[in-house]
Amino acid sequence: MSHDEQLKDGQFRIAFRVAQSVNAKTGWAEISDDALMDEVLRTEEKKLRTCRRDLERLGWWRTIEGERGRPTLCFGVQL
Repeated sequence: MSHDEQLKDGQFRIAFRVAQSVNAKTGWAEISDDALMDEVLRTEEKKLRTCRRDLERLGWWRTIEGERGRPTLCFGVQL
């Protein structure tokens, strides 16, 4: 992921933080938008939505919709 020229710095920082939450048995990361906004500097709700769409479009992960339409589970796709 660090060599993907299409990824911006902010997207990488968010993806890296999500990767730190991956469950070793399931391969899924469970982390809320609120937690990401608290833990990743200069991150806001709009930026997370855009980042999530971009990372899915680029094939880096899939999400499962959670409470109130917000994804809470992320799965990193291995390329």
